[in-house]
Amino acid sequence: MSLRFQTASAFFFSLMLGMTALAGVAAAVPAKGTFELRIPGGHLDAVGIPAGITFTSIDGADNTSSKLSLAYVAAGLGYFVSDNVEVGATLGLLRMKVGDNDTSFGPAIAPFVRGLSMVAPRLALFGEGMVEYVRMDVGDASTSSMSFGFDAGVEFFLAESWALRVAPGYRYRTAKISIDDFSDEQTAHAFGLGWGIAAYF
Repeated sequence: MSLRFQTASAFFFSLMLGMTALAGVAAAVPAKGTFELRIPGGHLDAVGIPAGITFTSIDGADNTSSKLSLAYVAAGLGYFVSDNVEVGATLGLLRMKVGDNDTSFGPAIAPFVRGLSMVAPRLALFGEGMVEYVRMDVGDASTSSMSFGFDAGVEFFLAESWALRVAPGYRYRTAKISIDDFSDEQTAHAFGLGWGIAAYF
């Protein structure tokens, strides 16, 4: 499911970029003092949870009792401290349900730093580093995770203040699970394809 989601996302936005290139719209160049409102999506993190606006269902070994259902919604705000450097944070809410257990919710926060350079009137290249923290409590159990990652991609302006971006990225995650006196910590690496919608003002 995740691979199909990534492939469909890449095809859709490649098509959109090609169509927009023929439209000849003008674009504004983000400068110092500009704000960005973003909705991210598509990127698989180190435990296989897509980011942005996503709904996922994963069957367990018995295909019933351990079925995992996830929903994740996120949005972020950035500010250009110079003409080419942006800082900000993304806030998210993760909803998780395992089998017939109660539904639980957990917050996520991901500060980021991004460097952006316009290479054409409507096209920019960027690199972005981020750190993400997620915590969730389910009954007597609690989970927390920390991710470190980097994305490098392209951003295409569809209009003066609207843009789409596509970027491959890498995530390294450490996750800790605690149940009463028991605790376990795991690490994982992941590569994925991310996309995003941005509004500048």
